[in-house]
Amino acid sequence: MYGLVVSARTLTTAAFQLRIMDGSIWEGDISTDWNVPGNWSGNAVPGAGDNVFIPDRDNDPMIGNSLVANAKTLTVASGAVLRLYTCTLIVNANLQVSGRVELLQSGSLLRVLGNVAWENGSSLYSPGSSTLECHGNWSFLSGSTFMPSGGTVRLLYNRDTYIQNHSLSTRF
Repeated sequence: MYGLVVSARTLTTAAFQLRIMDGSIWEGDISTDWNVPGNWSGNAVPGAGDNVFIPDRDNDPMIGNSLVANAKTLTVASGAVLRLYTCTLIVNANLQVSGRVELLQSGSLLRVLGNVAWENGSSLYSPGSSTLECHGNWSFLSGSTFMPSGGTVRLLYNRDTYIQNHSLSTRF
């Protein structure tokens, strides 16, 4: 059970958003290594069934060393950076990016089995020969920057899907 109490000295109106996460939250208390349990809420590295939330932290997460990492859903918050170095990250459902994703080494693979949403202020940095693979819909909102300078983008699907672009800073 969750509750929220908001108090003010004067009568006012305001909008509040309460987000309750039921998965793994990146804390980065020990290092930048995705595979260290102490960097995660609950002291456990997320798996294929976990909803993963990456907030803006001093120690942004890094996946590397030929590791295969998994998540059910993945949200990269505004100001947060997720770095992939010669590894595979499989997101079994949806990816929502408000921060930055960096595919930094050849051989890195980001596979999303659901939909991908690049929000206002989000960006992708991909200078090498990495691969970004999407099995669902792609949305690029106004203010997102998606301009890979190298690598491969694969759109794989078995149903009616779409690419929706509202950003002048998107190209393939």
